[in-house]
Amino acid sequence: MTGRTSARRCPTLPDAVAGDITSALPYRTMTSIMNFMLAVDEAIPGFAAGETLLCAPEEGA
Repeated sequence: MTGRTSARRCPTLPDAVAGDITSALPYRTMTSIMNFMLAVDEAIPGFAAGETLLCAPEEGA
């Protein structure tokens, strides 16, 4: 992804707030997602990089 800079990115949902999804998902679900990401990272290096964002909807109160 040559040529992309963070300055050119803008949120598509401005009211969204970043948070820790581990508190919203069950432990087994979160570990399964993490294991999946690590497995895909073997085939696609960088998939599980530290900069990778995992987005998940959370039901509002």
